[in-house]
Amino acid sequence: MKFDPENFLPNWVPGAATYLHANMSPNAIVVEWGAGASTIWLAKQVPNGFVVAAEHTKEWFDKVWKHAQYHTNIGLMKVPEVEMTYAEAPLRTCSERQTVYIVDGLFRPRCFELAAMHAEEGDVIVMDDALDYMTEFAEVEGMKDWESFKEPHPYAGTPKKDGTPHPDTKETWIWVV
Repeated sequence: MKFDPENFLPNWVPGAATYLHANMSPNAIVVEWGAGASTIWLAKQVPNGFVVAAEHTKEWFDKVWKHAQYHTNIGLMKVPEVEMTYAEAPLRTCSERQTVYIVDGLFRPRCFELAAMHAEEGDVIVMDDALDYMTEFAEVEGMKDWESFKEPHPYAGTPKKDGTPHPDTKETWIWVV
């Protein structure tokens, strides 16, 4: 993991950040699983909104907190590495309806499932490293019916010459519910 305190750019495929920058409301309420530079970046994108971010490691939490503490629209929470607690904590903490969900931490299939359950039409779900988890998604109860989602907007890293994703690059997918 890389934390870029100078630029606070998300460690996602750049096209995904560009998409969110262009399409996310400045009033958005964002739930993020896996805090980092993206947490600070998201807070800057939603100056009239709020970011609730869950992080499980103390070292990473402390790195992010050094910068997050200066943003009144960030709720950074240190949560234990227990699937249900980690996945549900940011959703329980935020009393306002969330509109953007960033899945970029632990227990991604479970976090994605909860985001999908909470999301309403027009909401956005971002899944970083999506291809790494597609097999697990098929096994998650309730995730077999993808018809409620429009086609994802995949943002891939550098493809191989034949156009398929290179195995060493990331892929960030964005769904608009």
